[in-house]
Amino acid sequence: MAKVYLTSGATSYVVANTSDSVFGSTGTETISIASGVTAVTVDSNTETVAFGTALSNYKFKQTGNVLSIYDTDGTTLRATVAIDDNGSTVVFDGVSCNVAITSGVMSVDGIDLTSSATSVVTVYANDAAVHTAAADLSAKADNSILITNGAITTSQTEVLANITKFKADQITAITLANEAAIHAAATAVADDAVAADSITVTNGTITATSQTEVLANITKFKANQVTAITLADETAIHAAATQIADDAVKADSITVTTGTITATSQTEVLANITKFKANQVTAITLSESELNTANNDDTFATNSVTLDANAGGNDAVITLVGDDDVLFTISNLANSDTIVFSGLTGTTTFAAAVDSDNNDHIIGTINGGSNTGTIDAAGEWTYVDSTATLSYWDGATIQDIILTGVTSVTGDASATLSIFIS
Repeated sequence: MAKVYLTSGATSYVVANTSDSVFGSTGTETISIASGVTAVTVDSNTETVAFGTALSNYKFKQTGNVLSIYDTDGTTLRATVAIDDNGSTVVFDGVSCNVAITSGVMSVDGIDLTSSATSVVTVYANDAAVHTAAADLSAKADNSILITNGAITTSQTEVLANITKFKADQITAITLANEAAIHAAATAVADDAVAADSITVTNGTITATSQTEVLANITKFKANQVTAITLADETAIHAAATQIADDAVKADSITVTTGTITATSQTEVLANITKFKANQVTAITLSESELNTANNDDTFATNSVTLDANAGGNDAVITLVGDDDVLFTISNLANSDTIVFSGLTGTTTFAAAVDSDNNDHIIGTINGGSNTGTIDAAGEWTYVDSTATLSYWDGATIQDIILTGVTSVTGDASATLSIFIS
């Protein structure tokens, strides 16, 4: 039955004797009460009192500004703690709970106390136990229910209707049928009781009915749950950048109404290119490295890509690998630029056309294989056998484009060179 006076800022003192009295100092002090120790008295200058087991193992009572903490039997007094106007913190098994007094009423972790020893949490073992206690849930205080196993099936109706009664992250698995069910449960989905990566959706097609709720709570959904969703344009893509990147959004799930992509959303589109359905990007300008990385995805619509030869340096080296068509325009070519197409297999189609503004663009379709030919000053092309060189006229001189793995060439004696893959 000792009196213990803490030094200022002490944080490691453990009360090991029953009926000790502890007095804080001018700093911020923390004590721990050892297992089995009872009837400890703590003054209001001690800011934090810690216990070794979970909150559900204790009951609490208010007497004026004194918090009495009991074991679950409601009679074994573990400690009395004086609470001043600044409140205190009580820690249970590493989880901190705030203790405050508002208008004369004391609360622990947001739950108001009375003059009788009561629990501030109710613990249910699992979904079945919650369902059995359905009639009692509405009378529980908000933020007062814990579930040992938070997978919810049978009790889904009761849980969703009383979601605010549950502490954070208690619902660890729950299935919603479709977007109508998501919309109907919007309040519950947004509540912190629903843990991250907990929601399964049977039909993951998302429209305007639930899109706001889904995007706002995307981290709550398990991987690949959003299987179809439409975004209006690149502004919407940019606004939803974090959500698009989340694994809840499945590959080939995003439709874009207006597929013109500029710097506003280009970073997000390229980083998540596999999330978009085929032919959703209808206009985009890429650097050499961006095209090299992204060219194999079917998200790019025919004739949608402009390759900026100036981006990333004047010597544009393009590597196209795979079987997906990419119809693109090479812009900003300059004297001495060399374009190398490599890594292609099979018989390829390369349609190269010289445009009218000083003949400084090459337009081409590539999806594997390679061929050679020459476009002369008049805009005519000719095949140069075995030299693996295609040239373009820049308005002053002929510049080279090198194609590797040449297999065949066809053409129409105009400004178009075609190299086909089969």
